[in-house]
Parts: sequence; structure tokens; C-alpha cells
Amino acid sequence: MEKLRPYLEGISFDVITDHASLVWLNNLKDPTGRLARWAVRLQQYDYRIIHRKGKDHLVPDALSRAVPIVDVVDAAPVGDAWWLRMAQLVEKDPCRYPNWRISGGKLYKYVKNPYLNLTGEHDCWKEVIPRPSRYELIGQAHDPPTCGQALPI
Repeated sequence: MEKLRPYLEGISFDVITDHASLVWLNNLKDPTGRLARWAVRLQQYDYRIIHRKGKDHLVPDALSRAVPIVDVVDAAPVGDAWWLRMAQLVEKDPCRYPNWRISGGKLYKYVKNPYLNLTGEHDCWKEVIPRPSRYELIGQAHDPPTCGQALPI
């Protein structure tokens, strides 16, 4: 509120938050120490704190909520000959390709992490994306304004 002080001084306003402790601080009878300092700093404003659960906010902060994961590759037809051939080979003879597997119509490869592989716990199965879908997938991850990149791909 201190950054918005020039706009908030002298007017009555509501603060709608999912931070229940602010409601508690406002209703505290005899604050001491740090709580007292915070209460004094907030007394200069004419405000009312309204608590609302985080999941009930209609317009949450883009950085505070995880974006739902959308599977883009499922809808796209596979146009990569290498990907199709590898998927057929793995499906036909999985014992010959122990680092590859097919699950739910997707091709996966077992990848060892060379940087964090002290215990092997960071090794994992990675989905192999067909070539035609790679640029679209990278674009969807990097083009939105909330991704933090300076320029679109």
C-alpha cells in the first residue's frame, strides 16, 4: 500500500485478499512489537480488508497460479517418418530397445541427467516430440507475454 500511497490517501477502499492474517492483524486488540509497527503503518489508510479464498478469486495474479498443462501433441498428426519408424520398432520388439517405450500412443526415451546424476534419482522418461510439432510446442511455451522471454520465437 505504501507504493500506492498517493492514490489511496484520503479515500475509502476495500482490499480483497486471500491472506487471512491481514484480517487477523486488523482485528488484533493490543498488538506488540512488529505487529504494532505494521498496524500503525496501516492506520493512515481508510480501508476494509475482505478475506476471499484464493481459489475463489476470479482474476488471480498470473505469476501466483500455475497454468494448466494442455497436451498439444495429441491433437497433431505425426508427420515425422523417423518418429513413426522408431515407435513401430519399439512396439514390435521392446526388449531390443530398453531405453525406449510406448505409452498412451506416445514415444518415450529414458534419459540420464549428466549434471545431477549423483544418485540416479534425476533420470527420467522424456516424451519424444515429432519434428513438425517441435517449433509449435516451443512457441507455445515461449511466446505468451507471461513466459518472461524478451522476444517471440
